[in-house]
Amino acid sequence: MIKAAQAAEMLVSPEQITAMTGYKQPSRQVAELRRQGFTRARVKSPVQRTMRGCGMNAVFICSFTSGIDELPRKEQAQFEPVLRVLDATGRFSVFEATANQTIAKTMTRLMASEYVEDLGGSYPWKKVRLTDAGKRLITTPAAPKGGA
Repeated sequence: MIKAAQAAEMLVSPEQITAMTGYKQPSRQVAELRRQGFTRARVKSPVQRTMRGCGMNAVFICSFTSGIDELPRKEQAQFEPVLRVLDATGRFSVFEATANQTIAKTMTRLMASEYVEDLGGSYPWKKVRLTDAGKRLITTPAAPKGGA
């Protein structure tokens, strides 16, 4: 179990949150963190109650995701749904890209393909841009099912 003193060392300072988000207003900070892929846990742990008693506010960042790991498993194995997420967000985290074997295989194949351009990024994020081939793949209408 984590003690309050240990938890306080793991917290991000208000200055760091402002630097990460560009905002000083807490509601805008939370909105920006969510836009960046962070999620906020709403767990009432003994540590949180202790910190609240000390007048501290805490945001628990518990995941880094752009949405790839939230796709149904069948879609995680297909380029098109993953490319749609990457087109909308422009990035993914190494955590979600390795969340399971299905995503890991798809992301490995996708990053070696002609469909995305690797723009770098700072850990844990990887910035990407869809190439023209990638954009064509997600905008091409699906073939009708069944015979004509």
